[in-house]
Amino acid sequence: KDFPGGLYAVTRCKGLHTLGDTWHQLCTWRHNGKYKRARHQWLEGHIGPVLKETKDEDLVLDLYTPIA
Repeated sequence: KDFPGGLYAVTRCKGLHTLGDTWHQLCTWRHNGKYKRARHQWLEGHIGPVLKETKDEDLVLDLYTPIA
């Protein structure tokens, strides 16, 4: 997939049960820091193989929030 790039802040999420809290922490960091929210694509990247038998607690994602 092609999309316009830009600057991102990234954090890692371990376990599907932490996904919402990790996004919240990343956005709070951005809101309280020197960066502003940018308008380019938000992203989640799977780390390692994604297999049908991967348990939710073993899933690892990198979360990307656009910043300016």
